[in-house]
Amino acid sequence: MVAGTPTALQLVLANDGPAAAQELWATVLPVGSDDPPLFHGLKELEQAPAALRPGDRLPFPVLPLAETAERVQIVVSWKDEAGPHRESFTVQLP
Repeated sequence: MVAGTPTALQLVLANDGPAAAQELWATVLPVGSDDPPLFHGLKELEQAPAALRPGDRLPFPVLPLAETAERVQIVVSWKDEAGPHRESFTVQLP
């Protein structure tokens, strides 16, 4: 399983499952009318999906700007030996 959690102004995608996650990508959507903050490196992941072995972690520093959304929805997609997966998380930013 790949899960997204915020830790000290960074988003960390972690593979906590037993299988490798292939074609991993994530996107951030605002909750409300404000733009989402910038997640350094996340746009590159959308263009070139990554792979995470079990236990791997992939951090993305959060770059909050003025007038950015305080809550965001993070959509993560990946494939493993069981097939394609898609999870969505709503995250409250500090």
